[in-house]
Amino acid sequence: MNHLTKCVCILTVVAVLFTLSHSETPATCSVVQGVIGLNGRDGRDGATGPKGDPGMRGEPGIPGERGNPGLPGKVGPKGNPGELGNTGVAVLIFPHSQATSGNKVYMSIDRAEDFSNSLIICKMYGGILPSPENSAEDLAIYELAKKTGKHGFLGINDRQLEGKFVHIDGRPAVYMNWRDTEPNGQRTENCVEQDPKRRKWNDIPCEWTRTIMCEFKMI
Repeated sequence: MNHLTKCVCILTVVAVLFTLSHSETPATCSVVQGVIGLNGRDGRDGATGPKGDPGMRGEPGIPGERGNPGLPGKVGPKGNPGELGNTGVAVLIFPHSQATSGNKVYMSIDRAEDFSNSLIICKMYGGILPSPENSAEDLAIYELAKKTGKHGFLGINDRQLEGKFVHIDGRPAVYMNWRDTEPNGQRTENCVEQDPKRRKWNDIPCEWTRTIMCEFKMI
């Protein structure tokens, strides 16, 4: 390129620059807005951590004050009377055939049975066959036998061991009131009866039947 051509090119560039710098419309840059992106996914939960140590137990609280007692409630209705006890039933059935000594009541039932059945019937009413332990009790049993005019079994016997007389509960019989020549030692006579004519005892076979007499304790 010759010297003249270089000069023409330089002038042309200067003219263009001059024109651009004096133009009324300022040069602008076009901005294009992009598309809004999608929401990101939630993060995943982390692994479960180890169980922590239990916390310290707190101190017990101070107990509250005891409240004042409430007012007494109303008195309830009177209950029905209770059932009559066994002894009471026997007294109602035989109100006149009885005798007493201390806290013991002796009653006679107008029925004859052997020793074993007599024992069962007395127990059914809540008693036992009379087993006197002293002279006063023996006298009361005798008075009962005298009222009825009939012999009755006593609870004393030697059914377990010949010659060893005991009470129903197995205690040795300390007090005894035998007739003369009694007990006569016969092995078939292991039970004892109260004589209504004399205040004496007689040993007899337990299979014989006698009027039932029973002993009860008063509460």
